[in-house]
Amino acid sequence: MSVFAAAVLAATALSTAGATRAESAAGIQLTEATESHFPDMAFVVSFPEKQPITAAQISVTENRKPVQDVSIAKPGSEEFGVVLVIDASNSMKGAPITGAIAAARAFAQRRNPGQQLALIAFNSETSVVLPLTEDAAAISTALARKPPLATGTHIHDALATAATLLADAGVSAGSIVLLSDGQDVGSTIDQATAIAGLKAARARVFAVGLRSPQFAAEALKAIAAETSGSYIEASSAAALKTVYSQLGYTLSNEYLLRYRSLAGPDEKTRVALRIQGVPGATRAVYTTPPLPTTAPTRDVSWWDKAVQSSIMFIIVILVIGSLLGYAVFRILNRPDLELTRRIGQFVTLPEDVKAKERQAGVAILMGSEGSRGSEGRWERLKTDLEIAQIGTPLRTVALVTVVAGLALGIVVSVLIGSPVGLLAAFAAPFVARSLIARKLARTRRTFSDQLPDNLDVLSSGLRSGHSFTGALAVCVTDAAEPSRTEFNRVISDEQLGVPVDEALHVVGHRMKSRDVVQIALVARLQREAGTNAADVLDQVSANVRSRLELRRLIAGLTAQGRIARWIVTLLPVGLFLAIYSLNPGYLTPLWADPIGILALIIAGIMVVIGSLIIKRIVEIEV
Repeated sequence: MSVFAAAVLAATALSTAGATRAESAAGIQLTEATESHFPDMAFVVSFPEKQPITAAQISVTENRKPVQDVSIAKPGSEEFGVVLVIDASNSMKGAPITGAIAAARAFAQRRNPGQQLALIAFNSETSVVLPLTEDAAAISTALARKPPLATGTHIHDALATAATLLADAGVSAGSIVLLSDGQDVGSTIDQATAIAGLKAARARVFAVGLRSPQFAAEALKAIAAETSGSYIEASSAAALKTVYSQLGYTLSNEYLLRYRSLAGPDEKTRVALRIQGVPGATRAVYTTPPLPTTAPTRDVSWWDKAVQSSIMFIIVILVIGSLLGYAVFRILNRPDLELTRRIGQFVTLPEDVKAKERQAGVAILMGSEGSRGSEGRWERLKTDLEIAQIGTPLRTVALVTVVAGLALGIVVSVLIGSPVGLLAAFAAPFVARSLIARKLARTRRTFSDQLPDNLDVLSSGLRSGHSFTGALAVCVTDAAEPSRTEFNRVISDEQLGVPVDEALHVVGHRMKSRDVVQIALVARLQREAGTNAADVLDQVSANVRSRLELRRLIAGLTAQGRIARWIVTLLPVGLFLAIYSLNPGYLTPLWADPIGILALIIAGIMVVIGSLIIKRIVEIEV
């Protein structure tokens, strides 16, 4: 019923009055068709008998002025459709329902091959026995059996269903042949609503009344008259076949007239149709729609435009997210903890306690390579921040990452108009981890680049008579960051009782440097065997310099591969942004359809995997 209800609403809003049918001396009828929408008008031309005509034979005027683009569709095309609506209440039991089905078969035999036909049976329920079709076999099968009978006579509901069938099929010239032996009982809509829906669909109703004790012809006559149809009364069930045969003949000889109107707005228009060889003219009247009225517009200031823009909405979201993040930050970083930390800077632990803590930390790092994996993820991130010399506390970094991820998800959702954009929030942790990893790698690379010069200073200190720790202290004096911080850790650990070779091992693990591990071995040999460490360090320095030269050569040779990696990775993203900026609707299925969402996720995963594979190919470890 939803389509029919929409049709009723459309009927109440129609600004054109339905064309009034007028008959010429030859009995020709002119009725406005369903597809008539000013200025493109369409009318059904009905002849009382078969009469072939062409567009050259007809002349159409509106208010005595000729119209444009006159054409006429011949009978039998799929633009014509008829719905047979048959009463299947208990009162039709016996001869009436048998005669009704026989009459429907007679009607079907009269139809043109291209004309669409449908069958509806109604009682307390409305059943679509056959939807609109031009398939002769399907029509014969549907009319081969009588519909089941039941109580109730829902005439108005059946008419509503018939109008919906015609509207859904897009039939230009729709007709409804209604047969009933009684009056409406129990419909969900009243007669006025049913007629309004029929007018909206511009469907003509040809009502056939079958005499019975509960017969009410007035209602059927009113429906036929209001829809530019006609009313025929059958005195018996046997007479139905003749009535339907004549209706089938009449409806199979209809033409569809089309033309373009030149009438002005809100004008009562009189249509006159003249056909060569036919005396007189057939006339109809309709009213053109008025000009659309628009509400007065006011000038919008730049301030209003700025406040109502999507950019301002994004800014407000970001500000709200920042305030929420700051509030959470203040909750997590309580003033009492900050005060405790600041006071603790002026408190010195006993040397034995400090030494035990330091040695415990060294033992964890010296255990094995797997010991780092056994650390908590949170502790590993803290260590990475410390090595990368990022002074921001890990808790603050995590909070900023969460807030930035939420803000990014909201912004993307607003831009694409779909909650799927919230998935972009998951990119924030990966971006943050990538930035930390890049800073960490840069720090370790800088340490490796500084190591040969530091080894030369260390070797010179040993030759001048210093101990290994003393020479390392001389090296720290002139060393740049991050070498100064790392070698200072070695000196501090040695002062707290940690052997210098173990302390160097810790620095080697922190900096991912095998060269520092070799230096630790040299320190251990000097401590245990008293070897000439200066000459060994000179050889280690030479090896480190050779390795750095080789690393630079490989970096130059693989530069093209690294650039190609980022081009291949960012090209789909850039293409996506370019297409979205040119035509956002073109990409809407990617986040509005489940298959599109799945395709988008798979594409993202494939891009990431491809980037990682290229990275493994071009990154050669020396």
